[in-house]
Amino acid sequence: MPIMVKRQQIRDLIWECLEGLNRERAPDKQIEISEDTLLLADDSSLDSLAFVAFSTDLEDRLASWTGKDFTLMATALSSDQNHFHSVETLTDYVELLLQELNQ
Repeated sequence: MPIMVKRQQIRDLIWECLEGLNRERAPDKQIEISEDTLLLADDSSLDSLAFVAFSTDLEDRLASWTGKDFTLMATALSSDQNHFHSVETLTDYVELLLQELNQ
């Protein structure tokens, strides 16, 4: 059965994971969440531990959502492209992965 997901749903899922991080952060350390939010980049608000927590949460949510195992980090890190650069690039990447699952 194909997994039918809209881009907006993927973006919302990513935002929910970032909002989860914000609940654990001090008010002055909140991540500003938008399509342009940097995730794995020089000016990112995420340190390495926050990034691992974020990516693990996203993988878990995607697995629950689709019933399929997701290992975003392994495939993303083996690529020449930084799929985790921003919310927008990660949304594109997850959308591509979901399309590939439907083939």
